[in-house]
Amino acid sequence: RALHPDVTLEIHFLDRSPDLLEEGFDGCIRFGPLEDSSQVARRLLHGQAMLVASPGLPGLETLRHPGDLPRFPLVGLATIWSGGLPLQRGDEEIILPYDPPLRLGSHLAVRDAVVAGAGIAALPGMIARPEIAAGSLTHVLPDWSTPRKAIYFVYPSAQSVTARLRAFIDHLARELGED
Repeated sequence: RALHPDVTLEIHFLDRSPDLLEEGFDGCIRFGPLEDSSQVARRLLHGQAMLVASPGLPGLETLRHPGDLPRFPLVGLATIWSGGLPLQRGDEEIILPYDPPLRLGSHLAVRDAVVAGAGIAALPGMIARPEIAAGSLTHVLPDWSTPRKAIYFVYPSAQSVTARLRAFIDHLARELGED
């Protein structure tokens, strides 16, 4: 807004992929891989989820392996990881059953719940790192991570990009950089 005060932003946090044309969205940020479609996508960065918890979560010092996670309260998105939560450490990969009893509609809500002590969650690094630096979250099982996923800005078609939208997409790409 400081760079382009005439641009109006309306941001929605959805737990689903919107129909951009039908719902009147100029575009959306999506975690890949993307399904086949007629939409156009620009990769903004690659990211990974990190397992995080409030430093005061009881029993956290006993967490040594992903297999220990079912003993803890879990927090996640309303749309859960299909088929389980994939975790990897070097060449080792496991898929953890992941059915959190507390599910929220956005990563920011998940972050806030975890900061408040609700449990352990897998959060994107770009959301978790500032809270870790501030001391309100701790990175648990730091040797384990989810596979890297691309994060895209998706828009209906090349013809739908206005100069304002192009400036916004370019700004996102510059500000986010590589995770």
